[in-house]
Amino acid sequence: MHANEAIHTTLVAEAERIAIALRGKGKLMNILLAISTSGNSRNILCALEQCRSMENRMIVFTGGNGGKMMDLCDAVIVVPSGITQIVQEAHLTLEHILCGLVERFYFGVERFTSN
Repeated sequence: MHANEAIHTTLVAEAERIAIALRGKGKLMNILLAISTSGNSRNILCALEQCRSMENRMIVFTGGNGGKMMDLCDAVIVVPSGITQIVQEAHLTLEHILCGLVERFYFGVERFTSN
């Protein structure tokens, strides 16, 4: 029982720490990209609730059926699998694609051509 209580206390403290950090950023943070295999990660849900209260935009990559995060975000990409490895590999691919799109937006297409 004591070990479980310690783990629970640690998870709650982590969720609160994330919420405090987000509050400290104020309106400077325009978009939060949240990544959760299940869509039910307590600390990520806490971060999403904090972002919602600050009227920020939220994007989530999740798996399975999307979990509790489905209704909290502006954009949700669900990898329809319950197998953690498959969901995480798909998320990694999505992360690379998103980073490439952001780089093209800020630095232009010519940076990504071979000649």
